[in-house]
Amino acid sequence: MTTELAVRAVNKAIIQALKTNNGVKALVDDRVYSRVPEGTPFPYIRVGEANVLPYDTKTSFGEQVAFVVHAWSIKPTNTEVFAMLNAVHRALTSITAIPDFSLRSVGRTNYEVFDDIDGKSVHGVYRIQYIVNNKE
Repeated sequence: MTTELAVRAVNKAIIQALKTNNGVKALVDDRVYSRVPEGTPFPYIRVGEANVLPYDTKTSFGEQVAFVVHAWSIKPTNTEVFAMLNAVHRALTSITAIPDFSLRSVGRTNYEVFDDIDGKSVHGVYRIQYIVNNKE
């Protein structure tokens, strides 16, 4: 059995879902990044860290692929980041397929909002996982 790792395909699906979701676009326009360019205006979203665990069965190669999505705002309250995380949640839980893989489940693991270490911005962190198998 030939197997492929799913992390790149899941990352691509996440970025596409965020960039094409009207709720996300209304809040951050097209400012969805894997790497944030220097000088990017607030607010913006960054698709960050990936964590992959095996999810194999006796007959299939599977993975639990988790991603962290970051949202930043410089508004003086948490309201904009709460709205951004809600839009991220709606976009990412609406993914129904990962090209070249079988998507078994989608679920958020947790999220949090806090004042960023820079002392200026509010930082939201949203964690989501996808369980996928290689197509037979």
